[in-house]
Amino acid sequence: MKFLKILSNLLILSGIIYFAVIFYPIYSAEARYYLKRLSTINNQQLTIDDESVLGKTAIREIPQPDTPFANLLQEGPPIALEPVNYEGAILVPEIDVNAPIVWDVPVTDKNDYMQALNQGVAHAKGTPKPSTNPGNTYLFSHSTANVRNIARYAAVFTLLHHLQKDDRIIIFYQQKRYDYLVEENEVISSFDTTPLLREVDKPILTLQTCDPPGVPKNRRIVTAKLVGVYEK
Repeated sequence: MKFLKILSNLLILSGIIYFAVIFYPIYSAEARYYLKRLSTINNQQLTIDDESVLGKTAIREIPQPDTPFANLLQEGPPIALEPVNYEGAILVPEIDVNAPIVWDVPVTDKNDYMQALNQGVAHAKGTPKPSTNPGNTYLFSHSTANVRNIARYAAVFTLLHHLQKDDRIIIFYQQKRYDYLVEENEVISSFDTTPLLREVDKPILTLQTCDPPGVPKNRRIVTAKLVGVYEK
């Protein structure tokens, strides 16, 4: 009986350690996000109107003209991240995303999109690439029911649920920078294809991942509008 009790305790402990290791990338990403937010809040409390914060020159974004693309090919608001690829990359400064984009990935071929997700975020084949024309540029980072692959496939968009209205998303494509501002962040059924197939009358960006992170129960959908196109 004593042996069985020890064995039972060891199995329980092993299970706890196993899942702790598997979900560590998600927990650590959340921890980094909140530490960053706390640091930002503390820095903002040091000064409000000063031109320097912690000895560094403060950068203010100049309001853009109130026309859809009056800022076309002008200099965009400064960003701290250097994109991994000027031909195809997504940057989300708010949640420290900086990942390559794999273009034209079939959404119905699991082997193809899993292979693509080993290299970065996938662009859904059949949806437009970034431009000023009306259309829905669709990017996704799938998760998986296999817990051993949660960290592998869910890491890029793990913090997508933290994005709020007007947070900035930046896409680099063919040496140009496309800036989008978040309009909506929602959770839908995993079988709802509306975000992918909807008709739009302006250029938008849609990001998709699983919700909760790493669990393919529902889908997290972030929709953003194009606000500027710039030379890199």
